[in-house]
Amino acid sequence: MRVVYADAVFLLNFIIDYILLLITAKICGCGARRARLAAAAALGGLYALAAAIYPDGPLTAAPAVMAAGAGVSAAAFAGQTRGIRLTVVFFAVAAAFAGVVLALSLLTGGDGLYVNFDFKLLLITFTACYAVLSLVFRGAARAGGESYASLTVRLAGRELRARALIDTGNTLRDPITGCRVIVLGAGEAAPLFPHATARALARVRDRGAVAVMEELGKIEGGARFRLVPYSSVGVRGGMLPAFRPDEVLIDGVRAGDALIALSPNGVSDNGTYSALVAP
Repeated sequence: MRVVYADAVFLLNFIIDYILLLITAKICGCGARRARLAAAAALGGLYALAAAIYPDGPLTAAPAVMAAGAGVSAAAFAGQTRGIRLTVVFFAVAAAFAGVVLALSLLTGGDGLYVNFDFKLLLITFTACYAVLSLVFRGAARAGGESYASLTVRLAGRELRARALIDTGNTLRDPITGCRVIVLGAGEAAPLFPHATARALARVRDRGAVAVMEELGKIEGGARFRLVPYSSVGVRGGMLPAFRPDEVLIDGVRAGDALIALSPNGVSDNGTYSALVAP
């Protein structure tokens, strides 16, 4: 008789999914909230429990497993502009972890199909996966001649963490105060704002910065925003909505006075970073 311990199955898969999502967010420089990652991991745990209870049902079929993985990723990273890339990275991280599990199973005399994990071994496995993936990712960045920093933005009790490119060509300054301006993709900044504000900012690409500023003026907290002029290749005299955060940290060091300008099109074509900071 096959016995399924529901609490153990759910807890183990919850932990695995949460750490896989966390690794994905770290690799992509995504500022997803931990509570959202935990909620998505809980969905993954429930799916794994259902599949364990009905092992011969449709939930164990490959298409269903792939769809469930995509659903977990979508739940974790909803509102991000790089949803497809985040999902691909999530599957890649999961595959890397599965490969390590298979190797450990074979090295310890298993058949590659079942591993009796304890939590200590699970932690070591995740640490090894994260270290290897981080080395590969950073090595690729160095090969491209680019330098990155960890960006933390705090606003009204909310926090966003993102991967930022150290852009030597970023000379953008606030013309009023002269303080530095950090450019962040508008989609990536959504977790910092209430729903109404995030929804207004999401329309900046279609409506333009001036129209969005008028809409923000009617929303509570909209007075925090202002327009910052900028110029780039193909754009002269453009305007970006910007706000003053409560605190900005770059690689854990407080950056002092800074404005965050929101780019309607994001700042990276391939999604390897979400913000631009001056050196």
